[in-house]
Amino acid sequence: MKKIFRKIEIILVVVWSVQSISVTTAEAFLFHATSKAAARKIAQKGFAANKMCAEARFGKGVYLSESRATALKEAPKAQSILKYKDVQKNKLWDYSKPKLGKLRTVLPTADFRGTFKKGIIGPKLGRKLSHAASKEGAAIRYRSVKAPKTANVMVPNRVYRGNPGILKPANPVH
Repeated sequence: MKKIFRKIEIILVVVWSVQSISVTTAEAFLFHATSKAAARKIAQKGFAANKMCAEARFGKGVYLSESRATALKEAPKAQSILKYKDVQKNKLWDYSKPKLGKLRTVLPTADFRGTFKKGIIGPKLGRKLSHAASKEGAAIRYRSVKAPKTANVMVPNRVYRGNPGILKPANPVH
């Protein structure tokens, strides 16, 4: 009788652990808002390097939002939204709540006075972080200016060119 209960306990533990794994690995999506014509081009060929803005906060790269609403706030004139699967978790630097100690691991000799306020990273520090992330082949998660309670993801141009599979469309294009 004890053996039967042990087997049932083991089966219950295995089923519970599989359920908890499936819940924690739920897929998240990233959104990019743009015009309809640009959305068609991006869906067919991917993001074009010559269209990436060098004056953006983190320099040239692909900018994505974690929610549709934030994507529309970041690009108010956008007419369509592209949906992507989330980037690889092991290649994502999270600076949505930047701390000095965490920044020092990447940029040990940098002067951080005035580089971020209220958890929002400024353009000078953003470009330095982007350069360091592109060397490591990582994307950056940062706090949005337009919607400070949400975060955006930036994939540096060099990382996107070296690994175009880092951003996979959620819906196949026909």
